[in-house]
Amino acid sequence: MRRKIEDDSKLVVMIHKKRVRMKAAAYYRMSSDDQTTSIPQQRRRVEAYAKERGITIVAQFVDDGKSGSKDQEKRVAFQRMLADSANGDWQLVLCLNTSRFGRLDTIDGAYGKQTLRNNGVHLESVEEGRIDWNLAEDRMKEFFLAEANHKRSREISRDSLRGRNDKAKAGKWPYGEVPYGYDRNYCDENGNSHLVGRQDVFRKPRNWHLELVVNETEARVVRRIFNEFDTKDTSFRAIAGRLNEDGIPSPGGKGWNKDTVKAVLKNKNYIGTLSFGHCSRRKKEAFNRATPTEIEDAIPAIVDKPTFHSVQQKLERKKVNNSRPQSRSLSPLVGVVFCGHCGKRMERKVRKWGRPENRKEAAFFVCATGIKQPNKGCRQWQVREEVLMPYVLDTLRESVDFELLRAVQAMPPENNRADMEGLTKQIRQAEKRLDKAAGNFLAASPDILDTLDKKIRAIKQEIEDLQQRKRNIEIAENQDHVSVFQSWWDQVKGRLVLLSEITWGQAQSQRQPILLTGSHREAIEKHLNAKAGKVRAMFAPFTEDGGGGTMTIGEGNMVEIDNDGQAWEWCEVEFPVRPAVLAEAEAARELLHKLGVKLTLFFKTNGRNNELDKGRLEAEIQWGDFGKPYQ
Repeated sequence: MRRKIEDDSKLVVMIHKKRVRMKAAAYYRMSSDDQTTSIPQQRRRVEAYAKERGITIVAQFVDDGKSGSKDQEKRVAFQRMLADSANGDWQLVLCLNTSRFGRLDTIDGAYGKQTLRNNGVHLESVEEGRIDWNLAEDRMKEFFLAEANHKRSREISRDSLRGRNDKAKAGKWPYGEVPYGYDRNYCDENGNSHLVGRQDVFRKPRNWHLELVVNETEARVVRRIFNEFDTKDTSFRAIAGRLNEDGIPSPGGKGWNKDTVKAVLKNKNYIGTLSFGHCSRRKKEAFNRATPTEIEDAIPAIVDKPTFHSVQQKLERKKVNNSRPQSRSLSPLVGVVFCGHCGKRMERKVRKWGRPENRKEAAFFVCATGIKQPNKGCRQWQVREEVLMPYVLDTLRESVDFELLRAVQAMPPENNRADMEGLTKQIRQAEKRLDKAAGNFLAASPDILDTLDKKIRAIKQEIEDLQQRKRNIEIAENQDHVSVFQSWWDQVKGRLVLLSEITWGQAQSQRQPILLTGSHREAIEKHLNAKAGKVRAMFAPFTEDGGGGTMTIGEGNMVEIDNDGQAWEWCEVEFPVRPAVLAEAEAARELLHKLGVKLTLFFKTNGRNNELDKGRLEAEIQWGDFGKPYQ
């Protein structure tokens, strides 16, 4: 009996020594909606537990703001922990409880557990103790814990979804990333509020709700994107290029591209419609999914609804027709000229001739059916662009309201850059990231110094680029209005199209002061018996000897002498009632496409030559997306 007690004592000592040598990887996780256990709280309890039991924590993995029940690919630290478990540097994963390890059900969570078990690693938590997946009783214990955690996750999600739906219907921002163009304003029931930027780090206090307010700097960019796409025959990529050239910060700070521009154009938030529940993820990946819901006028609008719907129609039209913008062509007639013989769209070709010093060129619209499809029996009909343009313009002026033409009027850019504030803000954010990266560099292990050094260099280059953009804008702002206008005019003067000429109104009488010669004044005063009044008079040309010419009473303009002796001439003057309308070619082309303008050409043979049959030329407006609103 005594010997047995001694053997048991040795066993306890051996187990204790083994536990002292046990090495662990600590894992901490908190979802974005979890307000109960923060990462520091988890760390304090886990470290105290490890110290009490002689466990050495040799690695730490943290997933902050990551769900334990869905989107497992976003748990980057967890995936790295699974990979590192194969190195044999630690024998257990230590966490606060099994819900921190994950809230997946037993089937979805099997892969991670199997990976750890195959690598000789088991799980241990502060609240549930040790779980060894090699033991049947531990597997059964973990089964019930995993299913309970998964069930709790669904309950939390359901409660959260109900609360978010209520917030959305009350005009509050429910969840998710705040759209470009807005700032965040956090409020409570007592009237307290805190305004922060769209990308600023801020953890809202408990029971505070979020409202969106318009950020005018970014809102002007949103309106510019909608306006350019709506009024010009342009592409996502072209708009993104112009925004980058102007130094305008993008939503993510990494520069504009076709995807960011497209996302802006399709976002219903910009007309004040709060839209949620349209997630395309499978039910397995997003349980308790919100019912697709749209609440109009729930948030401040940035873009008017007619413009937004016009843009959506254009997006759909381009998707169906698979059409691409003709931004490289300077002609607004591209896409609207058709051959009347085969019905095919005619192509624009530019031909050059003459010696280099006297080189000339002209644009033609050519029917290519004769080459591409000879069986159609059509010929290579062609006509100069300058011959066609007057017919299209006459059709526009006769059929389209002047206000519609004026909507595409070419206008110089505003001489102010609202992007200065955005650039300054972006520079501050980059400088904060630089400070943080520099701090990490000082505390980092030698094996990752090269990676951190590259990151620091990249952030420094980003700051230099932003500062250069800011300097360019400052230079532009310091130019006078004439310089800005001249710069714009030099860019667009070769791309302007006259859509409507000046329209003159009826002549009106206007009184203008005149200086009468002595003989003329005497003649008028004699006719008026030296009294103030009006007389119709005509002045003949002056003679070469300076005699003042002659004046005939009873013809010409009305002349008046007032009581003060001042002479006035009443002239019939015409005033323009409508100015000329100049539009950039891509804006004019977009207008023609929206209106559905179609110019059908027929040709006839004149001897050896083919010429346009002007008697059969057809120019029509199909009114396209406009639905004849101006007729």
